[in-house]
Amino acid sequence: MIFNYKKVGIIIIVSMILSSCAGKDEVVKTSAYGTDAYKVKCTNTPESCLEDAYKQCNGRTFTTIYSDSHAGGILADYIPGPTTWYALTFKCGGPGTKPNFAWRGTTTQEAISSMKAMQTIQKSFQPQTTQTNCYKLGNSINCTSR
Repeated sequence: MIFNYKKVGIIIIVSMILSSCAGKDEVVKTSAYGTDAYKVKCTNTPESCLEDAYKQCNGRTFTTIYSDSHAGGILADYIPGPTTWYALTFKCGGPGTKPNFAWRGTTTQEAISSMKAMQTIQKSFQPQTTQTNCYKLGNSINCTSR
């Protein structure tokens, strides 16, 4: 039995995509900050996070507890990638502080370099092909492989 790294890679990618779809742009309640707070992640622009926060707070002000932006994949931010993700943790009410979405983690250029390195590693796992040539001379068959 030949182990197919390409199929395993595809299965892993598909499972990551499917698992990431459930939590995208979803507001999640947390009490890690000692009070009821909410977390939301969104891609490409921070406006979606702000809109989700205002909706969660029924149009009232919200206070930012934490915010950041970082590189991630197109459908999820498990590994650095070409998409900018925004994360916002907030609580409803308070003075109404705005998030600054400071950049954290890997830069986009570093993410692209990482992706290229992963592609190089993947190529090294692909099986090598062997070509065999045979010819018959009298009652003998001679084969060479390369």
